[in-house]
Amino acid sequence: MSVQHEKQRAAEAAAELIEDGMTVGLGTGSTVAYLLPALAHRGLSLRCVATSPRTEKAALMLDLRVEPFGSIDHFDITIDGADQIAPDGWLVKGGGAAHTREKIVAAAADRFVVIAFPGCRRCVCGIARRGGHQAWLRTAGDRRRVIQGRSGHSGLRHGPAHR
Repeated sequence: MSVQHEKQRAAEAAAELIEDGMTVGLGTGSTVAYLLPALAHRGLSLRCVATSPRTEKAALMLDLRVEPFGSIDHFDITIDGADQIAPDGWLVKGGGAAHTREKIVAAAADRFVVIAFPGCRRCVCGIARRGGHQAWLRTAGDRRRVIQGRSGHSGLRHGPAHR
């Protein structure tokens, strides 16, 4: 199965987690680009906030209701894609232009879902460095969050700081 097909299937599964009437934080990136049509296809009444102009434009083109960033201070769910997953299972988020907004929206959500698929797993040695910094997401923002584990069980992961 191709990486693009894996992304699409994972994004479609994530869209099934959304229920009618929810407030939804929409992440940014190539995997979220597959989430948006799957979400629009469901025809739910949602209030969404996008973490980037690109995601906002794409969501609006699909007739999803997108409100201005900062207009919703609590989300039922936020969905974003994994940038990378280290061999030991750490989720890596970092460096992209939407990174700050992604962290804000994730921290304001009751549930933070990361769309991941086998193709996300790769060596991250030096790959996550962009713009002179490296960002490791251990707990989705400043507040502790539960992240779906590889085995399908949820839990909070603790580990060493990486430089």
